[in-house]
Formats: sequence, C-alpha cells, structure tokens
Amino acid sequence: MRIADILSPKNLKKKETPSQNQDKKIETPLQETKKEEPTPEKPSPRLFPKEYVEDLKKIVKIPEKPKPQIQTQPQIQKKVASKKAKEIYSALINCTEKLVKQILDQNHALPKIEEIDNIITLSMENLEIEPEKLLIFFERSTLENYIIAHIANVTILSIATSQELGWSKDRQYTVALGAWLHDTGLILHKDLYSRNEELSAEEKKSLQDFPLMSLSILKGFLDKLSIERRAIIKNIILQTQEKNLGEGYPFQLVKSQISKEAQLVRLCDIYEAITHPRPYRDRELPNRALRDMGTLSGETFDGELIKALWGALTLFPPGTYMELNTGEIAQVIGLNKKSPTQPVVKVIISADGKTVKENKTIDLSRQNEFKIKKAIDECHLKTGDIKLALKIKAQKWWLK
Repeated sequence: MRIADILSPKNLKKKETPSQNQDKKIETPLQETKKEEPTPEKPSPRLFPKEYVEDLKKIVKIPEKPKPQIQTQPQIQKKVASKKAKEIYSALINCTEKLVKQILDQNHALPKIEEIDNIITLSMENLEIEPEKLLIFFERSTLENYIIAHIANVTILSIATSQELGWSKDRQYTVALGAWLHDTGLILHKDLYSRNEELSAEEKKSLQDFPLMSLSILKGFLDKLSIERRAIIKNIILQTQEKNLGEGYPFQLVKSQISKEAQLVRLCDIYEAITHPRPYRDRELPNRALRDMGTLSGETFDGELIKALWGALTLFPPGTYMELNTGEIAQVIGLNKKSPTQPVVKVIISADGKTVKENKTIDLSRQNEFKIKKAIDECHLKTGDIKLALKIKAQKWWLK
C-alpha cells in the first residue's frame, strides 16, 4: 500500500520523472510465469468520529418502520442479494481483522487458507452477478484501524477490475489473494500509518522494507500454494509499491519488469487510499479521483487497467452521493455499464432538506428530466433531519 500521505491527490498529479540513479544494480524478483494476456489541512475531527461512536451505533440500530406492502418476487430477490453481500463483506472484514491482530501480536499463525478461500470465492460470484451489491460497501472504513477496511476494499476492487478485464477465474482468485496479503508487512508499522500528521521523509523511507517483511511473514502460508500461484502472489507482494518509471521500492523496477497483477493491485490500492479519509486528511470524492487518475493513464498507470477500473466502478460508483438538478440528494444504488455517467439512484433527501420516506428510485439513463448537478460528500450534508445526517455519516464506518 502506498501510505496515504504518499498518495494525496496533490501528489498524484505530479509528473513522475525517471530515477536519477539509472546505473544502480537492480535485484529483480520472480518474473511472471505466463505471457501477458491480449500538504493538506488537517480535517475536522468529524472524519474520525470516535467521540460519538456509541451515538452512531444507536442511530444505526434504530428500527425502520416501512409502510406495509406486498413484496413481489424480484423485490425479495434483491433483498436476499443485498443481505448476502453484507454477510460477505462482514466475513472479509472479520477475517482481515484476525489477520491484523495476529500480525500485531506477532503471532504468525495466519488465518487458515480455507477461510479466506471461501470468502474470495463468494466475492467473485457476487461481483459477477450483481456487482453494485458488494461494491456499495467499498465506501466503508474501519474506526479502530483503517488498514483493516483498506485491505478488504482493495481485495474486492481487485476482483471487480480483473473481472472487467475478462481474466480467468483462477487468475481473479490469485489476484484477490495477493491483494489481501500484499500489505501484511505494513501492519507492523501501525505507529507510523496511524499518525495524525504527515510522515517525514525519513519515516517514509523506513517503510520501504515492508514488502520484503511481508514475504518473510507469509513464507509458511505461501508454501502451501501451487508453484504458479505462489510466484504470481510473490510478485504482487514485492512489486505493488514499484512505479512505472523506476521510482518505487524495494527494487526500483520499471513498468516492463512489473507484473500485470501487481500493477492492478497497485492501482486499486491507490484509488482506495485516495477515496477514504486518513487521520491527517480528508478524502477525495470518487468521481474526481477517477478523473485525476485517468489523466495519468499511460505514464503513471497502465491505460488498460485504468479503463477496467472505470468499467468496474463507472464515473459514479455504488454508494456515492450526488445532488440532482431538482435539488434532491440521491445515492447511487445501481450501475449502468452502457451509460457510465447515468447510474441508478435512490433519492433520500428532498429539495427542501426533508427525509424522503417513500422508495423513490430513478434510472438516470431512462428518465432524462433528471440530471446530476454534482457529486457531494455525504458527511457534510445539510439536512434538518439530524438522525438521518448521523445515520448517513455512520454508514461510512463499519460498525458491527
């Protein structure tokens, strides 16, 4: 993971320059086994609302009182799909939390491969059928330790992006497992990545050994995998922090030396970091982050991978909020792959700032009278309904 302070939107836009030390001998890690397929201001304390977590939990648990209605079969299926997606994401968070705890406790008895294997397989199936059901949870963060949700989110997005590329199921699975493991060594540096201020140059440099540390910690775990899968995952672990022009670490590789799988996980890692808050900075809105990263296609990021990321998320990913031309506030609940700028949304706040009680769903690709005015940060919504505002803010955090 490129620590969030390294990956601020401001730094992303800077043009990379070739390494000054071109003559430096590079120790190259394992190569791919197959040929490739055709300084910001500190945010408001509200970003990490630990002081009122208990209040948020109470708000989240407030029972809904929907109007009695006859459920049709499609409605029932959608509810079941949503529930299943939540269970999958919860299982992934729990498994990742266990991984983080064991590493921090220096207990290297990692979760059994069967546990994460089942979660990855279910995630692949869910994302293939109804991607928005699981991708909507990508917006979540974890209060206790942000790296838990970060690892889970990068795993989910890596699967979705590899599916958009048309990669085989075996390759999708391998990329997902590599994404889940790639930050293992970083977990031990909690004192640094949890800082409430930007790291110094010396502190950033001290993190550059974590890919090698990850490999050391995971040796017993990786030895249980097939030779081919182990080689791909080792490349992901060692190369995710490398940059196309040779300015990354730990080996200062250039694009031609970095595996496609590692480049994909790196892209997902950076996008996740930019679009989620960190202790010392606010987040970037998803649509702006996607546009900024798109401008670096071909130089900083592989163009094919950028296109796949856009295809998986569209310009307005599931879970994001927007203001419509009517003055209403809506949340994206469905994707239109053929019309990536016109998602399916659910109106939650009326133009006069009141909570919308009825289920008002709009397919922007079909109802042309509705337009997107702008994307918004739901944590800064202005509404007279304090309970709704708190509930929306609470949904940014994974609260069990």
